[in-house]
Amino acid sequence: MAFLPMDQVPVFLLLMLPGFISRKVYDLQISGDRHDGTSYAMDAVVYGTLNAAIWIAPLTWAATFQHSHPVWFWTLVLTALVASPVALAIVAVWVLRSKHLRGWTRHPMPMAWDYYFGQGVPCWVLFRLKNGKSIGGFFGAKSFASSYPHGRDIYIEQSWVVDDTGHFVRAVPDSAGALVSFDECELIEFFQTLPESREDPADA
Repeated sequence: MAFLPMDQVPVFLLLMLPGFISRKVYDLQISGDRHDGTSYAMDAVVYGTLNAAIWIAPLTWAATFQHSHPVWFWTLVLTALVASPVALAIVAVWVLRSKHLRGWTRHPMPMAWDYYFGQGVPCWVLFRLKNGKSIGGFFGAKSFASSYPHGRDIYIEQSWVVDDTGHFVRAVPDSAGALVSFDECELIEFFQTLPESREDPADA
């Protein structure tokens, strides 16, 4: 038995397939809880409907030269079914993140943790732990931070010795980085440049 009646295949391709592509691309940009299948499917339908509204007229017109110019026709079809849904999701995330819409829409990032680390900006990080100690390090291109809905932890590619006052003293010799759990932290601070260091010149 066929998965779909043949007369419904064009509807599926034009509506559902682009919708799920858009939803998947959206998920790749925005972390979130994806266990609600109904909500996920509804979002896909909305994206698919919007994409279909954009392309239904051009595709109907293009069908008139399907046989005379097949390359152009199928290029347009692939654009409508694949490229357009990808672009639609990218634009949607860009619009929702726009500062001009603050106060009008809810930011798509579920947590401040995801918002900050999602920017991918290198920084120096100071972790003030609940046990009273501190850990410092550099978060760069080789570092990693988890995203919602998973537990919040972070890998810093280089760890530093930090004194009791929170000053960076020196890099840990031969450091390959460190893993830090958010649950163990009381406060996390970020710095654009290396905070005041008390490294002894004799140790450099």
